Amino acid sequence: MKLTIIVNFIAFQIIWALCVFGAASGYPWLGPLAVSFWLLVHLQLHRSTAAQEFKLAVFAAVLGYLLDSTMVALNVMQFTEQAQLGYPSTLWMVALWINLAMTVRHSLDWLNRRFVLTSMFGGIGGALAY
Repeated sequence: MKLTIIVNFIAFQIIWALCVFGAASGYPWLGPLAVSFWLLVHLQLHRSTAAQEFKLAVFAAVLGYLLDSTMVALNVMQFTEQAQLGYPSTLWMVALWINLAMTVRHSLDWLNRRFVLTSMFGGIGGALAY
């Protein structure tokens, strides 16, 4: 297994924790700051595909913001006052989407073309993430 895949997986886990626990502790800016730094490092590590990686990150940010904002507008979910930074979705939630996007072509690449398995993981993991 390549070192970059392991680094990608570990970075994803650390940044996920910074986003979630930072927001829960009243530091909702911590996750977006960590994701911004990691995105810069990630793009440097993958210079040959940096444009594609960046487009995927932007797509994930927009899609995540729209989906989460819709859920907030429909009262499916809400954020505590201390975790709010951004509206209707929060910046740390958008950062989580960007963080996930940075794993798709790397530590989650083994799921490529395994549609049933990907759907199962997405359905279970996505639901548990919320």
